[in-house]
Amino acid sequence: MNKRSRLSLGLVVVAILLLGSRAAMAQASLPMKPDKVAIQERVVQALEARWNLLLDPKTPLETFYHPTSDTLAATERERFERHYLQPAREAGFKYTGVELEAEIKSVEVAGDSAQVTVNVVDVTYTSAYPDDPSPIVTKEAGLEHIISVVLQGNEWYIADDRYFDAFAKQGTKGLDVPLLRDDEVSDASSEANTSGGVVPCWYHYYNRSGAVNYADTWWNSSNPNYRYFSGNDCANYVSQCFDNGGQALMAWASPYIWWYNFHGTSTVSDDTWSTSWSVPHDQAYNLSRNTDQNEMRGSYVSSAGQLALGDSIYYDFNDDGILDHSAIVVEFRSGESYVNYHTNNTYHRHWNLGAPTTRFLHVTDWFWIN
Repeated sequence: MNKRSRLSLGLVVVAILLLGSRAAMAQASLPMKPDKVAIQERVVQALEARWNLLLDPKTPLETFYHPTSDTLAATERERFERHYLQPAREAGFKYTGVELEAEIKSVEVAGDSAQVTVNVVDVTYTSAYPDDPSPIVTKEAGLEHIISVVLQGNEWYIADDRYFDAFAKQGTKGLDVPLLRDDEVSDASSEANTSGGVVPCWYHYYNRSGAVNYADTWWNSSNPNYRYFSGNDCANYVSQCFDNGGQALMAWASPYIWWYNFHGTSTVSDDTWSTSWSVPHDQAYNLSRNTDQNEMRGSYVSSAGQLALGDSIYYDFNDDGILDHSAIVVEFRSGESYVNYHTNNTYHRHWNLGAPTTRFLHVTDWFWIN
């Protein structure tokens, strides 16, 4: 090969190298292509770190949040301290393990930001008392998050996290609950009146094990035989437990105010019910009022230690006198009550949910209703 040929070949090689270098530089200058898998992994890692606060309150949660949203991490720390860690310290147990199962429902990417809808299908955490090392298994399920993430450098960071907080104020307004009119209440009373205007009397016995079995069967699902209240199902769930424990099944008849009427059909679309069936504050009031003759449904006691299986606990998270969450006692461990509840479906959790005001209601075992 002569010198001219070698020179030409060398120039071609240099040109190729320069072109490759420029292409690499151009590629490097382009924004990163969003990687949905990376986004999903990042979100799940953040949720795992969030729940790891049960085991280690110093978990570096802030590393998953965008600097402009660092208050979100502080809010989560405060929430876990108030609703999990402080009640555990007061009761004398510690959390010993946690596992999370999450399902990514959608990832919508727009440039350097994305919105992720993720359902925490199941969170299983264990706890134990120092004098009783056998683990207590608690489950929470169906916790949906809508998480916004932004790209900074080569990493995705959480900018917003919206989810239903079972400990937030629920209130009684705006519910999708078709309450009965006065004339409908009269009609319901007539349906139960089978003896010439006299409401029959019956003996009531509360089957506590039946109520607890029902609570454990339906803790993470809804019984299709009853109406389901999306976003506010706690009192409805507890009422169903009472109902299936034999808690005055005919109490929808006037003058009694706790009832659910199936109207004799197989569909829930025409079902009707009392406010006390579906609203925590009214439910507690109905159980504790004891004003009708020979009807004593329940009474408040001073502590969770005075309750029995199948009793109910009510929570006022805003400390404003309105009880906005219901739970049913399903287990006792080391002298402490454990509860199930709906909305954020939860199985065998310690009764103390960190509410400023908690009321304990012991359901009466038996009585006559006239």
